[in-house]
Amino acid sequence: MIQFLSLAVLFSVFVRPKPTATVFRCRQAVQRRPIVPSFPRGKRPVNRRTAARASSGRESDGQISRAAYIHVPFCRRRCFYCDFAISVVGDSRSKWESEHEGYLQALLAEIETTPSEWGSCLTSVFFGGGTPSLASPSFIKKVIEALDKRYGLAKHAEISMEMDPGTFDLEKLRGFLHAGVNRVSLGVQTFDPNLLKEIGRAHSLEDVYHAIETLHAAGVDNFSIDLISGLPNQKVEDWRESVLNAIRCNPTHISTYDLMVEQKTAFDRWGLTPGEPPLPSEAETLDMYRLTQKLLTGEGYDHYEISNYAKEGYQCRHNRVYWEVKPFLAFGMGAASYTGDRRLTRPRKLGLYMEFVEAIKHLGSTLRNLTHML
Repeated sequence: MIQFLSLAVLFSVFVRPKPTATVFRCRQAVQRRPIVPSFPRGKRPVNRRTAARASSGRESDGQISRAAYIHVPFCRRRCFYCDFAISVVGDSRSKWESEHEGYLQALLAEIETTPSEWGSCLTSVFFGGGTPSLASPSFIKKVIEALDKRYGLAKHAEISMEMDPGTFDLEKLRGFLHAGVNRVSLGVQTFDPNLLKEIGRAHSLEDVYHAIETLHAAGVDNFSIDLISGLPNQKVEDWRESVLNAIRCNPTHISTYDLMVEQKTAFDRWGLTPGEPPLPSEAETLDMYRLTQKLLTGEGYDHYEISNYAKEGYQCRHNRVYWEVKPFLAFGMGAASYTGDRRLTRPRKLGLYMEFVEAIKHLGSTLRNLTHML
């Protein structure tokens, strides 16, 4: 009975076929992680021989995952544009700790249960969210150790972590670095204090500059700043100032995303429509995009992906995995993996994700042959 129930939970997630270069949909969406290619709907017939090789670990070297995404879903509040899979925990540090502890056990169980043949010698790990910097350094360390034990980490693996201003101090940051994090993606979004309030961010402009000072004090040279254009009441000149302020902070990487009003977000409920006030016109957002290219390339940043710019030697390795349609592992609530020519998206609700983990724990070796059944 429990195995039947487990299979029902597993079949409730989405499995989609391998994408090709012709099915990319380059969404300039608001997100704090690299763009993931879109996949066509429906399923193609499963090649049993290919599926068998994937489940048994006999795939070609190019089909073995060298990257892993870890979703940490907890946030202090939901921003007005956000449609990510998150769980709001407020400002109580005791609640942060209690929620993270139960979630950590589920993450570790999922990593332990996922077939080791699906990945090997990981060259990149990305902690996204949510707000991963709400977690403790010990949380991050245990996840990294679990990945290393299960799949192995390359000697110079890139281990990125999304952090929000106002969620870490120097001591905590050093704890993350000691745990193995060597790249930070800082969710600034805008250097305009009024716009920070208009989009529902939990941090202030003072928090932004304190976070950047903390990164420099800890000796973190490999960090990225995330910015969003096309915000309510944002003018081209406002955007110029945000980009220039980001440049002055001397990050090695800058990500710029154009606002997309997603369904069921606060902005959607309030009736905001792209191109109509209070949002900038299409002409204004296009001017912002062109201005970004001009300013950043003029300062030596390589425009290596539609929304991302990097100084020489600092392109995000994990981002390129997505952009080049390479296989990758993923763990956590709402996380989507791409292994064995299949994309699997985990449940977006915390309770359902916990059920999913319990299901695969009971299934055990059956998970290894999941591709045979789909």
